[in-house]
Amino acid sequence: MNTYQVFGGVLRSELEFPELDTTTRGDADWTLTVSTAPAPDVALGDPLGEDKVDQGVMVRSYATPVGFRLVYDDTGVFDVTAGGREIRWHRPETADLEAGRLDVLGRVLALALHASGWLSLHGSAVALAEGAVAFLAPKGNGKSTLAFALMRAGAALMTDDTVVIGSGDPATVRPGVQSVRLFRDSADRLSAPPPIAGTSDVKATFGQLSDDARRLTRAPLAALYLLESVPAGTIVEPLDRRRIEGPDAVFGLLGQTKIGALLGGAEAPIVFASVVALAEGTQVYRLRVTRDYERLQTVVDRILGWHGGVGTRATSLESSTA
Repeated sequence: MNTYQVFGGVLRSELEFPELDTTTRGDADWTLTVSTAPAPDVALGDPLGEDKVDQGVMVRSYATPVGFRLVYDDTGVFDVTAGGREIRWHRPETADLEAGRLDVLGRVLALALHASGWLSLHGSAVALAEGAVAFLAPKGNGKSTLAFALMRAGAALMTDDTVVIGSGDPATVRPGVQSVRLFRDSADRLSAPPPIAGTSDVKATFGQLSDDARRLTRAPLAALYLLESVPAGTIVEPLDRRRIEGPDAVFGLLGQTKIGALLGGAEAPIVFASVVALAEGTQVYRLRVTRDYERLQTVVDRILGWHGGVGTRATSLESSTA
């Protein structure tokens, strides 16, 4: 088995993850095993929820006597047990390995983190002088591009696609997946390094980032942005920021929970309580950004100004080790 660092912890895995850095740190927080045998029969009731993964592909979640089960139309069954610490992938022989890795790094580990009390949001985050700043949005709104552009301007990348947040005053963000998935046009514009082998040609994963370009420890959460990418000409300025509070903030954040659609039944109040506490203790904004690469630098400069610039790769931030 290989061991990788991800979400501030250690993943011990039979499946290789070229997107992640290997580590020699201590005991594993999560152990992933893989089997091509059919998933064992367990007592399953109605699904807790379901979510769309991609065009024509759904995932459904179930509570089991020993944990949770995720059933994907394409990649098979993931059982999450032992309080989130044990993950077993029952992989059909036809399942695509990259799709399986993305499932693990997305909803599967988000479910494991939920089991141990952490909230996962759909977004990307960087560390600036004031703390971690996260951009939350559905696919196609440019959150990865914006995070990568901020990193190129001196911010420290914390995570792409999944932002894991712990309660507290302030809330904290865990370092997550520290490679970035970009469409080719964005990668070319941002002079991204060569893509990682074995990742998609359409939306490739770019890693090979130096340690000083990443935040390797937890950081206090400074702000959450509900990001909306709009066509050029929709707004006069390259970006428009508006603070939201109360129910608007709560329901805006609920819409960007990574696995909120999968956590119904007894799990739903847990997610709702976590989001309410987060909205009450954190600055939440709606951020509309013009979809125009020529104005991207202006957007980056404005965000850096709002949050104290980059410091020295945000190393002056107070944080605990992950």
